[in-house]
Amino acid sequence: MPTSIKIHPSRLTGTIKAPPSKSITHRAMIMGSLALPGSRIRNPLLSEDTLATKHGLEAMGARFESKKDTLIVTKSISRGANYIDCRNSGTTLRLLTAIASRFKEKTVLDGDVSLQKRPIGELIQSLQKVGVHTSDTNGCPPVTVQGPISIPNDKQKIEFEINGSKSSQFISALLLLGSCLPTDTEVTVTVTGTLRSRPYIDLTIQLLQKLALTPVSEPNPGQFCLISRHPFPPFTMTVDGDFSSAAFFLVAGALSGNDLTMTGLENSFLQADSAIIKFLKLAGAEVKVKGKVIRVKSGDLQGFTANLKDCPDLFPILSILGAFSRGRTILHGAEHLKFKESNRIKTMVTVLKKMGVEVTEQEDGCVIEGTGEIIGGCTIDPQGDHRIAMAACIAASHCEQPVTILSPECMDVSYPTFLDDFTFLGGVISSE
Repeated sequence: MPTSIKIHPSRLTGTIKAPPSKSITHRAMIMGSLALPGSRIRNPLLSEDTLATKHGLEAMGARFESKKDTLIVTKSISRGANYIDCRNSGTTLRLLTAIASRFKEKTVLDGDVSLQKRPIGELIQSLQKVGVHTSDTNGCPPVTVQGPISIPNDKQKIEFEINGSKSSQFISALLLLGSCLPTDTEVTVTVTGTLRSRPYIDLTIQLLQKLALTPVSEPNPGQFCLISRHPFPPFTMTVDGDFSSAAFFLVAGALSGNDLTMTGLENSFLQADSAIIKFLKLAGAEVKVKGKVIRVKSGDLQGFTANLKDCPDLFPILSILGAFSRGRTILHGAEHLKFKESNRIKTMVTVLKKMGVEVTEQEDGCVIEGTGEIIGGCTIDPQGDHRIAMAACIAASHCEQPVTILSPECMDVSYPTFLDDFTFLGGVISSE
């Protein structure tokens, strides 16, 4: 792939299938590796992020076999790993750090320069309190974990406490870890601080209950309890289409003159970013949902207000929707965006200003004064952030002047076929 691409003004129309969910694929691979051999995961997403999880699980002894569009787990994880390269995947880092702490072998987890800035200190501290030997680098990777977890013989009960204000992945990590402790271990995860991105925790719980046959209760707000049923039986499941990735083209459909349809968007497992439908309607787009199919047509877009506390990944593309809407758009409730692949608030505000949009950065989001038009005619550096890059592509397709986007390969993290789908729908790209 070239080091930069130029996006030219165009209309985007037609029908495409949504890529598989990244969040579900991560969790299904992990649960399949914790179960007895034989789990079958249909329609998995094979992207840079999910492959990092797959390779990490393989380093811990798991084995996968690929048959057409299905991953079959032929061997479960059985040990720690000398080294796991999490690449750019915060999900891989957080979830596998917890899983690796089960084992007596020392496991080192690291990643690229961007990942080395992602916080994990709260999770490390929680593991230390239950007897895991750890080290980190000022609360960030590289991290080292060495178990096993210390469970009192007379109680068969373990309690975790974790601050949930920076990432819901910490809670998901501890729930997954709890599910694979010795059978009948009573596990409690108590969350302190403001709980962010709650739907992602609900997704983990839903998959634990359906795939691992492990009921999870919430006796008090922010307190999650389960009883381990490990090892759980193999399962067969199909990964739904990804609302997080679909959101980019659904917003594109709302822009003047566009008309897009996306298929494969069954929401049988909870997805936080299915909220994109609500926000598109709020902005004035014409949205029709029929089963797994969503069609979005351009409408009279007006500024809107969106609380992104539970769906922060929508911030980049909703910023673009706001810029093409007339009037004021307020995006708020997402101060945890500072701890993503980039500081997404600052990076996205920089992108909009370079394109000629009037925008003010806020602690938890931004305020956009939309005019319905964007000038473009600039070069955008997405800071290696896949969601910033894809949002910039959608904006560039509707700008008055072409836009150059650097490091387009970062989109492979979550949506490897994004540019293919973009050109299929009529997007015009040239290499720099």
